[in-house]
Amino acid sequence: MKVYDEDFENVAAGSEPVLLSSYKGASGETYTADPAWLQDCNGWVLNKADSAGFGQGLSECQDAFFWDELRDITAGIGSYEGLPVPASNHAVAGFTKNQAVPVDAVEFRTVEPIPLGSANRFLTAAVTSGAGNCNLVGPRLQFDLVDGTTEYPVTDEPINPCTDTDRKEYPGVQSPVFVVHKAADKPKLYPGTSVGVVMRNAETTPVGNDAAFDDIQVLDVTPQVDKSFSPSPVAVGATSTLTFTVTNTSDLLAKQGWSFADHLPPGLTVAGTAKPTTSCTNGKVAATAGGTSVGLSGDLDAGQASCTLSVDVTSGTAGTYRNCADNTSDLVGVLPPACATVVFDTPHYEITKTANPAAGSSIAPGTKVAYTVVVRNTGTLPVDATAVDDLSGVLDDAVYDDADASSGTVTYAAPKLSWSGTLQPGQSATVTYSVTVNTPDTGDRKLHNHVTGDRHSNCLTGSEAGCISDLTVGGLVVSKTADASSAEPGQRVTYTLKVTNPNGSTYPGATVTDDLTNVLDDATWGNDATTTSGTVTYAAPVLSWTGDVPAGRTVTITYSVTADNPDIGDHRLDNTIVGPAGSNCAAGSSDTDCSTHGKVAPSPSPSASPRPSPSPSPSPNPAPLPNTGGKPLIRYAGLAAALALAAGILLTAVVRRRSRS
Repeated sequence: MKVYDEDFENVAAGSEPVLLSSYKGASGETYTADPAWLQDCNGWVLNKADSAGFGQGLSECQDAFFWDELRDITAGIGSYEGLPVPASNHAVAGFTKNQAVPVDAVEFRTVEPIPLGSANRFLTAAVTSGAGNCNLVGPRLQFDLVDGTTEYPVTDEPINPCTDTDRKEYPGVQSPVFVVHKAADKPKLYPGTSVGVVMRNAETTPVGNDAAFDDIQVLDVTPQVDKSFSPSPVAVGATSTLTFTVTNTSDLLAKQGWSFADHLPPGLTVAGTAKPTTSCTNGKVAATAGGTSVGLSGDLDAGQASCTLSVDVTSGTAGTYRNCADNTSDLVGVLPPACATVVFDTPHYEITKTANPAAGSSIAPGTKVAYTVVVRNTGTLPVDATAVDDLSGVLDDAVYDDADASSGTVTYAAPKLSWSGTLQPGQSATVTYSVTVNTPDTGDRKLHNHVTGDRHSNCLTGSEAGCISDLTVGGLVVSKTADASSAEPGQRVTYTLKVTNPNGSTYPGATVTDDLTNVLDDATWGNDATTTSGTVTYAAPVLSWTGDVPAGRTVTITYSVTADNPDIGDHRLDNTIVGPAGSNCAAGSSDTDCSTHGKVAPSPSPSASPRPSPSPSPSPNPAPLPNTGGKPLIRYAGLAAALALAAGILLTAVVRRRSRS
């Protein structure tokens, strides 16, 4: 970074050359040199465009050819700097005409101190130097930085445009012009807040040493410090390495003796095992376990681009910690760093559990329930996650099928299913498994289970939302109705049975039976049973239906009986249906929807005679009728009643006839 730059262009256009001691910079800067460099064709601020035939220059150089050679050198510097009109470039020229220069004579010196932004920076000086007659000898320029009366040399190898490997060549009147821009190669860790510049030419011979200089600069070549933490984020109580990288400037010159201190932000401390390390020459890392500051120092060798110093730090509290420029102090020879951030955190992962059919559903026996557990790393750290699903509240009603996982390891040891795996931030694993509900279900008809994780999860106890699944094994709803509660002899009565599945899954293999024993003593089977699905059969005296009942659907079964005429039974049409276990009409149920209660009206009695005659002697019992597949007792009873009625009618007629005669 340039602290100061004098280009000697604060000259009015068309102005004649002036001596260095008479020139003023753009901000009023003034300069001087030892007398030998201000006489005998030396110390002239000139450009080629405005200096042709300048009398004093011609006189001191004693030859226009020599003067013009100086003019060519200033133009060569203009070409080096890329000016569109190289001849317009001004520089300070000297031909050392017939005059040896004293050893250590100053060719350029600033008069006023140059202010600096701060002390304790690495500084050096630079110059653009051009020379002709390099076949003889070239200049050898050396710089010192001046703090009051103290001069600090910053040059090891003098700057010589005739021999520098970075030089460029341009045409001249007598010989080629060679130009190079170069910085002094030994920067100084400068203690002051202002600086002066002295440049000497170590070459004293007048034979050759014909040159010009331009663009004298003071450069701040202070290395940059940067901070970083690794890893970040890191678990609370673990360690992160705080690394300080000291980066050299592009010149890669040696920078020796820098140092600084770093104060850790509150909550951050030096780790119990600090592990101080450095790649810096003479590097030192001063840190105490549990301390809150670190001292650092070292050197950068010539050609070294950077070096590092590091120490392990830790925190017992989760948080984000910023270590910025304000955390550094006592900076000597380094520029302050930008912020570095480290996050100390605790691992976090989230478990979610779902079921299909969904939790809260009522399901039928035989249903396959598929569970899905998703384990997701919602934190900033890798996490060794676990999930355990206790199936104790499921296996009394169902059997375990199988399990699979998208990553990690899943195992089953009744009654628990377990998963474990390492998840990176944002990564998830999906665990799937299933059970099949028993048919019939003889358990508590509840599928309750919960999943738990470790202390880093949301399912600490398994009672949290999203960690539980509850399903109910529901039964069928069965009902029976009759289209008449009272029937006349000979009347047809139609029964309707309904089997409804209110659950969220198909109920397979249901069976409903209707025992007609207490009906068929008063009625005759109609042989007309129908069903909307499944299969209905009749094997006296029991009607049976079997089939699957889809979720939310109803199966309807109908049949009829005809009341006997005459009805010699108990005149009751009572029966009860029995549905599957778990239904409202399971065996032993007292649900009124499972039964129908009807009656058959008595048969009408024969009309009585106004004057009954004595009954004739009873006829002997008739022979029994053969059984033709009907009801035998009913048939014999009916026949006897008919015969008795006929005898009564005949006896009445005889009595009437006698009475008339």
